[in-house]
Amino acid sequence: MKYLLQLLKEHTDEEHILSMPQIIALLDEAEIEADRRSVYRSLDALQRCGYDIRYVRTPLQGYYLSHDLSVADAVITVNAVRDSISLDEQTSARLSGLILDQLSSYQKDKVYLTPKRDNRAPDSELMNSLSVLLDAIHHQNPVTFRYFD
Repeated sequence: MKYLLQLLKEHTDEEHILSMPQIIALLDEAEIEADRRSVYRSLDALQRCGYDIRYVRTPLQGYYLSHDLSVADAVITVNAVRDSISLDEQTSARLSGLILDQLSSYQKDKVYLTPKRDNRAPDSELMNSLSVLLDAIHHQNPVTFRYFD
């Protein structure tokens, strides 16, 4: 079931669907034995777990996973992350990767990222400080700040 979800994430979107024979063939290539009924059960289980797997009949018949982010959403978000002066290169690359992983391979091909600006002032402790601050807020612990001139 996990590999089926990965197939749907990577190979399907609203413009690219997989038919049942294609799904079974891809599972077979990965040396996973599956018949039509077991795939139907797995698709149903994934839908019950909250994955938005849709079945379409026109123009072709098949399944796709509806992705939460559009290409435009991903481009805007990744560009904002990459241009953030608060994030170091490693954190920026990690977050950008997480965002782009929400797209299918076909959607990733459409992504155009603007050239990176070199205005970064890396702060390696920022993400740790942010995690501590968010945890304190979540647990309703008081937070104080010191400002330095």
